[in-house]
Amino acid sequence: MQEIPHDDDEHRRRRRRRSSSSSSSDPSRDLDGLRDRDRERERSEGGNRRRRRRSSGDEGSGRRRQEGERPSESGGEEEGGRERRRKRRREEEPKPLTSHLAWWIALGAGAIAPWLGGGTALWSKALLLAMVGAAMVLDPPTRRISPRVGWVMFGLFGLSLTAFLPAGWMPEPRWRTAAVEDLGIPISGLVSPQPLVSLDAILQFGVGLLFFYWLMARPARGDDRLTAVRVIGASIALLAVAALALYRLKTYPTLWANTAYFFGPFPNRNHFGTVLALGAVCCAAAGFDGAARSTRSW
Repeated sequence: MQEIPHDDDEHRRRRRRRSSSSSSSDPSRDLDGLRDRDRERERSEGGNRRRRRRSSGDEGSGRRRQEGERPSESGGEEEGGRERRRKRRREEEPKPLTSHLAWWIALGAGAIAPWLGGGTALWSKALLLAMVGAAMVLDPPTRRISPRVGWVMFGLFGLSLTAFLPAGWMPEPRWRTAAVEDLGIPISGLVSPQPLVSLDAILQFGVGLLFFYWLMARPARGDDRLTAVRVIGASIALLAVAALALYRLKTYPTLWANTAYFFGPFPNRNHFGTVLALGAVCCAAAGFDGAARSTRSW
């Protein structure tokens, strides 16, 4: 006897035939299904990558905490970068005419100082001090320097004042005993045998410290520094040529203090050698800068 198929089985077979016929008749549905599956796979892989990054970041932060690293280091670097940018902006700001005039007056004082015999004559001292004072008055300092540098300057000036301490506070040198007992030269009861001469030197030293403070507190640009190196180097080079020529001619200007060796403007040739070494350093720096800029001139 032949079995009669059940209604449910027949219904399932018909649905399978319809689905197979519909899928074979519309291939775009298969492509859409493949695209959907690819999207789902990409989403799942992206979620896995994000979870792995979070887990690795948590492990790195935990490791930094264990090793004692501070998270504020990056903040400190950013703050330092902002400070450098602010400093660059200040340097690039246009300066007033008085600031440029003060800079050239100060630069001129440094350039002509060796030509004046080292400032040994009274008029040359007065000229240099007047130029330095005019520069500081025209362009007063606009910012503070490091407190450590200020304390070092105060300490150096305080050491210079020890010349006015009583002589009995220090061990008595032999030259003082010989000057008083053997030669009968009257000497003051202070550490300095000539207090007025010491006072004059201390005041000049104080002006030099003030000039150094003015230079440190003045926001100089890179071009200003390069100009200073070039001007001072050229001035000392010309002075060396002039000293050689005058030595060859066996003569010297009256404003030079050297009357014994006829070479250089200083009373001591060692002082002139120091100035020439400074000029050589300035000329070498200007030459290296020109080579770095690929220019033939300074």
